[in-house]
Amino acid sequence: AEFAANPQGVGRPDHVLVIVQLARGNDGLNSIVPIRNDDYYKARPRLSVKADNALKVTDDFGFHPNMGGFKKLYDAGEMAILQCVGYPNHNRSHFRSTDIWQTAEPEKMARCGWLGHYFDNNCPGTDPAPTPTAKVADPDAAIALVAEPPTSLVGEKFIPLTFRSPNDLAYSGSRNEKVKSAFERLNSDIGLTGEMMDGKAP
Repeated sequence: AEFAANPQGVGRPDHVLVIVQLARGNDGLNSIVPIRNDDYYKARPRLSVKADNALKVTDDFGFHPNMGGFKKLYDAGEMAILQCVGYPNHNRSHFRSTDIWQTAEPEKMARCGWLGHYFDNNCPGTDPAPTPTAKVADPDAAIALVAEPPTSLVGEKFIPLTFRSPNDLAYSGSRNEKVKSAFERLNSDIGLTGEMMDGKAP
């Protein structure tokens, strides 16, 4: 109910970091266009974005013409661009590169990601690192909008909540009155705590 009344979080003291992973068909060189790089235009005589068509940001680069929303975020100081990010001795494997990208482990295979390590170490309430008895970060500290938890967000202890669609984040109601009633009680100020303590919970 609180989120429905204030979906943009206006006035809330907490902050939310949103990470968008553009994979598969995203072309980095045509998203952030190197408009003064002759090598780019020589290598891509037909695929390149003409400098006049790019949404110019500096003398050196501009956004793809269909990325007006990103340009607005950038101009407002709400987005940064990191160029030339990579790792040494690139092996040219798409799959291995994706693993390295998500785990930040170029020398070995790993099952935990860089964001997962952050939640393991900084989100139980003990910064910069948890003690052996520290509790694990709550699963709802991070939410992934994919079918399965992305490797980048999985930690040694931390596993995020996942939802297939943003629509799944909100309760859309149910024709089953028992389900509806249980949901409303669980999300009320009292919830089922009193009933459970009294031994009256079904």
